[in-house]
Amino acid sequence: MIHIYQIPKARSNGYCFNGGNPIAFLNVDWLSAPEDGISKNQFSDFIRGKRYFTNAPIGTRFLVLCDKDEFTFQLVKESA
Repeated sequence: MIHIYQIPKARSNGYCFNGGNPIAFLNVDWLSAPEDGISKNQFSDFIRGKRYFTNAPIGTRFLVLCDKDEFTFQLVKESA
């Protein structure tokens, strides 16, 4: 399973000396893990074509989490 989150601009909420402070990530998508034979670049291009990515402001960051380590990465919206 893959989950895609929009990373908040503020990634901390004070010091974490007492067990941590919650921050909100926006879950924008979830889907099955890519089939064998699909590269990380192909999958990244697929995500870049999704509405939540194309409509996001420049500089928006997304975290892609997957049980397969090679498909856990960050994407940044760099241009319109």
